[in-house]
Amino acid sequence: MNLIYLLAAGVFIFYFAWVHYLAIMNLKRNKEFLSEKVKKLAAPVLFIGGAANVLFNCSVAIVLFRERPHEWFFTHRCQRHQNQSSGWRLARANWWCANILNPFDLKRVHC
Repeated sequence: MNLIYLLAAGVFIFYFAWVHYLAIMNLKRNKEFLSEKVKKLAAPVLFIGGAANVLFNCSVAIVLFRERPHEWFFTHRCQRHQNQSSGWRLARANWWCANILNPFDLKRVHC
């Protein structure tokens, strides 16, 4: 039963972090159209999104990459593996960047 709870927590953490990433990328994409009030309302999204990214990197990503993080953010972990790793960690980092992160970045090159 504990394994089910851990899996559910991992799925929740992933979606919580990813939805905040999507929101932040959308805010970034539309920043010139946002009023100052909306920018102030959106500020907590940036903070919560950053915290969710750190939580994801320090929990779920430990299992995904079978290593402790050397950096705070998941994108930086993927970039490190793309630049320094080979084998399955490189393939995994490339998959996350190509499928989960890059398609939603303004320049399509988040990592």
